[in-house]
Amino acid sequence: MKLRQWQVDSVDTTLNHYASGKRHFLCLATPGAGKTVMAAEVAAQLFEQNKIDFVLCFAPSITISEGITHTFSNRFKARFDGVIGAVGCTYTYQNILFFKEDFWQLLQQHRVLVVFDEIHHCAGSSLENANVWGEEIIANVQSQAEYTLALTGTPWRSDKAPIVLSNYVGDDAKIECHYSYGLKEAVRDGVCRSPKLVLIDNDKMSVTDDEKQYKTFESLKALLNESMVSYQSVSEGTDIPRLQVCCHLSRVKTELYFRQVLGRILRVNDATNQEAWLYTFAEPKLTEFAHRIDQDLPDEAVIINDSINDSIYDDFIESNRAKQSNHKRESILSDFHFDWEESASDVLTNLRASDNRDDNTTTDMSSYSFEILGKYREQVIASFDAHF
Repeated sequence: MKLRQWQVDSVDTTLNHYASGKRHFLCLATPGAGKTVMAAEVAAQLFEQNKIDFVLCFAPSITISEGITHTFSNRFKARFDGVIGAVGCTYTYQNILFFKEDFWQLLQQHRVLVVFDEIHHCAGSSLENANVWGEEIIANVQSQAEYTLALTGTPWRSDKAPIVLSNYVGDDAKIECHYSYGLKEAVRDGVCRSPKLVLIDNDKMSVTDDEKQYKTFESLKALLNESMVSYQSVSEGTDIPRLQVCCHLSRVKTELYFRQVLGRILRVNDATNQEAWLYTFAEPKLTEFAHRIDQDLPDEAVIINDSINDSIYDDFIESNRAKQSNHKRESILSDFHFDWEESASDVLTNLRASDNRDDNTTTDMSSYSFEILGKYREQVIASFDAHF
């Protein structure tokens, strides 16, 4: 497989890092850039140089784990399933908790390269502040592996905890990435697609409680500022190589998760159309994250456009009113709103209590009903005009 230029540079940097006597390497590359291929090449060259005997890979999900296995197996032209004769094996981070002492002896008795995909899932600079995965890595890998290669597209944690196997330098304790390949460089090189982010809002929403009292709001921001509703956190993504359009309806509103979701649609493939669209709500934090993506591409033209076709919208309203003439106060979008009660129920009807409340305190949202009565507004943030 022909490597991209950033992968060639990163492989060389990694091998030189190891040759200098250092054992732990952190590579930052934007989601979709091809970190797994780069890691497989590092492992293959270490084998060819007779510097390792075996490779262990860890990933945050089964789907990603299977992708790593496939990539490494293709590069080595050998089995990568841990059986006799295999050059390595891939596990999920969940598996780490179930390994016994005899498993970790592999690192003591052999020269092992350990690859960690999305290392930000594992926290801790010591056993005292580590999460359960980070604790196992510190105890069984950090001082015993011949080399470690940590990969991430988002080198921070929402809880501000340190990432395992990482160094923090300077007065501001910034994480030290030994190689960095950002979104700007990836789009410039044609490695990743230019993203377009669409923030969906509505100018008239109402919330009705079980006492038939209701309030109307002119935007999602106004709605979510009310103490009775807010966003809710913890979810995990997946990897769909051909994905180009993603509707982000998750209750998670961390920047780390937002960028991971965006990364699912950035990967360039063989398709003629290489556009990438992410639709999400115009919630204040998500809006902030979207504009920060724009800041990652400072040299490109930015398009911000408030767009809605009023004539099409009005025709839709009249048609829908005719269908619903026997119903009172029903949402004008009850027949067409991505099956709101089903698809977006996790976003509104199961929202947590306000962010300033205790995480264990929740509001029973089943006593509230939501109606979307106004015109939709779309704010389109395109990193630059597509060249395709």
